[in-house]
Amino acid sequence: MSEKPYRIDVHHHIILPNYVNDLAEIGVSSSLGVNLPPWSAKSTLEMMDRNGIKTAITSISSPGVYFGDTTFACGLARRCNETAALLIADHPQRFGAYATLPLPDTGKALKEIEYALDTLNLDGIVLLTNYAGKYLGDPDFDDVFADLNRRKTVVYVHPTDPPGKNPLGEHVPTFLMEVTFDTTRAIANLIYSGTLEKYPDIIFIFAHAGGTIPFLSWRIALGTFV
Repeated sequence: MSEKPYRIDVHHHIILPNYVNDLAEIGVSSSLGVNLPPWSAKSTLEMMDRNGIKTAITSISSPGVYFGDTTFACGLARRCNETAALLIADHPQRFGAYATLPLPDTGKALKEIEYALDTLNLDGIVLLTNYAGKYLGDPDFDDVFADLNRRKTVVYVHPTDPPGKNPLGEHVPTFLMEVTFDTTRAIANLIYSGTLEKYPDIIFIFAHAGGTIPFLSWRIALGTFV
């Protein structure tokens, strides 16, 4: 391209080979209705140059790292975060990263926040809209939000499968519509649980323009009158 890259991409997923391999070992090869695609730093940088992207803040998307086994989740989150840090070291002007956490285990998540932000110096945290059916704003996550608030952390929120999976079935892939609805559920729960008011120093970024919130904001606000 003729002009120098200038954009900053905050919604930039990386699909690391070690992540794909670890998921394959437990029989997971797809996410949100599509197979996990191949990924490489070289092809990503070429794509960034074509699209004027100077820096990409990377994240691990759905399905995340938790599949019912906390030990597995902790190990996978640590490997993903350390690999992201190496990617930044190799390309310091081109990449940043949001750290992945082994939620819903809040104790282990707090340890990973400390390591990812204080040792690896990553740029923030990526959270999924729900963990094991509990949406952001659930009181079980208060300790995590309190720590993120204390640190004035950038928290990037990305949707994942809703509890019970896609109600329309596999012929309508989850990524088409359901992800926007799950983001909406998470934001509504953050609002009505009081989490956004309780932890005002967290800097939230919600994927996909906040799901359907821009269209439903008036209706969602009606709950304050109930």
